[in-house]
Amino acid sequence: MGIRFLEKRIEFWAEGNAPKDFRPVPFGNAMEYVFEGIKEDDEKQKKTIRWLLSLAQKGPLYSFESTIIFESISPTIDDKIKNILMDWAKEDIEGRLETIASIIRECENDQSFFDLARDILELSKGNDAVLSSLSASIHTTRASIAWSHVPILEERKKIMEEWMKSQKSWVRTFAKKEIERFEREIQSQNDEEEELFYA
Repeated sequence: MGIRFLEKRIEFWAEGNAPKDFRPVPFGNAMEYVFEGIKEDDEKQKKTIRWLLSLAQKGPLYSFESTIIFESISPTIDDKIKNILMDWAKEDIEGRLETIASIIRECENDQSFFDLARDILELSKGNDAVLSSLSASIHTTRASIAWSHVPILEERKKIMEEWMKSQKSWVRTFAKKEIERFEREIQSQNDEEEELFYA
């Protein structure tokens, strides 16, 4: 399945020409297997990711489908993927950084994800649109399934506490807001779990 084929399907859907049950990315999460060959070819992978990033900039509908495909190609952010993303962003920081912050939202929320998120944040210089997309990605990325989400939230809060040590004021401001949000989420989770326990 070629890039151009997918691009035509996404355009057909995004322009409102498709029937209700039409899926522009026909295999959904199974796209991971479709792109297996691309992962093994550095040049193809780079070309495909840059295409997805450009496609995502066309608007919310394009961004949604681009994110699905990106997650299929790169469920985790390794150094190679990070370099592709950041090289593309640095060509036009003001116009592209928000796209990077948004497209990573379905990736594994591990240390490599937060390393990239920190780089995005530092380059953003406090741009509201970038910060909003980055916050959404931090709170929606995948994590290990567990009975309680509290340990996961606590771990992410600790990462934000480390970011509070940054010399950049906008990094500290962002981290402070995220800490407050995580604290609310932790309290909410604890309250829900207590209600279940005593139900």
